[in-house]
This record gives sequence, C-alpha cells and structure tokens, in this order.
Amino acid sequence: NPFIITDQGVLNAVQFKFPVNRNSDFGQDMYERATDSTMYLHQGGASDDNKWTIDKKGFYTLTLNLMNNTIKIVRTELYIVGDATPIGWNIDQAIALKEDPVDGCIFTYTGPMTAGQFKFPVNRDTDWGQDMYMRVNDSTMYRHVGGAPDDNKWTITTAGNYVITANIQTLKLSIKQQ
Repeated sequence: NPFIITDQGVLNAVQFKFPVNRNSDFGQDMYERATDSTMYLHQGGASDDNKWTIDKKGFYTLTLNLMNNTIKIVRTELYIVGDATPIGWNIDQAIALKEDPVDGCIFTYTGPMTAGQFKFPVNRDTDWGQDMYMRVNDSTMYRHVGGAPDDNKWTITTAGNYVITANIQTLKLSIKQQ
C-alpha cells in the first residue's frame, strides 16, 4: 500500500515532524502532530508547529498511514525465550529484559540459565514468525525479520546464574556467568 510508510531505527530523545519533500525550506507542507496517534497535513507558511516527542533513546518502529492520517510509534522491547531459560520455549511467557534507565537500546537479563538454547523476541506474541534478535557469534547479534527461515540461537553449556546484556543499536551481546 503506497499510503502506508514504515521505518525502523534508533531515535534519540528528540522532537520530529515529516516534511513532504527534501527541500531545505521549513515553510513547506509537513505532516504534524494532531494527537499522539493522529496527524494532519500542515500547509507551508502556516504558523503552527506541532511535533511528536521521543522522550527516551530507543529502537523505534514508526508507521504512518497517509489515508487516515494516523501514526503508530512503537519502541522495541526485548524478551528472552528458550530451553536454557526458566520458561522454556513458551513464547507467550517470554521473560522481559530490564531496559537501561537512560539508553532504551540496552537490555539486561539477570537470572538462572540451564544447558540449552535461547534467543530474543521483541514481544510475547504467540506467532513465531515475528522479529527476533539472533546469534551471529557469541558476542554479536542481528535482527531476524519475522518469517525468514533462519533460526540462529545462542547455547548455554553450563547451568548457573547469568548476566546477559544486549545492545540492539550496536548489536553486541555480553554473556557472563556469575
């Protein structure tokens, strides 16, 4: 649908609006904030200047629907699931990782792990075809696009308590047994 525009990426704490072209003139038409979930087409030269505000750095998905003038802003959360975790492969019970209080791209799990595998879904939906962060190697990950056939997991070989820290901006992972 050419009227639905989606973009994903890291946003810092910032205000924003959407110009309709790449001209350097701020007097042009722009999509601006009506409410947190709706927008309107600002006419170039009008005095209003209504922006959306991102309060905390994070990985966001922005979806604009130009047919009904809506916007959906979703900050990525991170969960852990797998037979190495206390909940097994029950994705609807995936364990939420603790988000860093300043940097919404850093998430930490602290707790027990058993010998087995794990990966990081971005929600608790029961659909396994969703986006997840998966293994490149022991310290690097990538964002798996839902529906792709790859299924690269990390493996824990020694049971114990662990601190696992994932940075979804740098795609770095730290796994430390306590």
